Amino acid sequence: MEFGLANFVLYVGGIAIIVLATGWGMIGWYKQAVAAQATHQLPPGLAGGFWTNLVLLMVFGLWMMGYYAISFGQVALNRRGVFGAIGDGMSGAFKNALPLLVFALSSLMLWVVVLIALIIVGALLALIAKLISTALMLPVFIVLYFALLLWMFTVMFWVMYHLWHDVCGDDTATAMPPSLMA
Repeated sequence: MEFGLANFVLYVGGIAIIVLATGWGMIGWYKQAVAAQATHQLPPGLAGGFWTNLVLLMVFGLWMMGYYAISFGQVALNRRGVFGAIGDGMSGAFKNALPLLVFALSSLMLWVVVLIALIIVGALLALIAKLISTALMLPVFIVLYFALLLWMFTVMFWVMYHLWHDVCGDDTATAMPPSLMA
């Protein structure tokens, strides 16, 4: 619970620092956009520095992804204390900034490929529905959806584990009981 609370404080603090450092224009713009939506008017134009703020928030999110992978691995796998895990996560995320950037760019390119594949699968499903039956579309879609989710979680945890192992894989927990084999 302490680890989750500490991460929450880091997330909110980091976002607050970015928004405050780039100016109060984003907060005012957001208030105007919400007020315009409430009165059914067109939203205002983008605030100055919107794209800078967006890029900084994306970089912070990428860094937090690396930080979380390492620090959570330290808590879960090495039974490290909260503050020790946070320190390992921060230093490890800075150490792996370039691999995280390459991962983000390759993930973006992969999403383009997945989008093209989904368009092709959607066209094939429409063809199946037209030729055979629309009742076959739902089971095929459900199977494909769960296959995509399974693949996504597998890749996500594989990346998290290897990011953690690169930084802290040689650490051993001193109070860890020996593993039991059934």
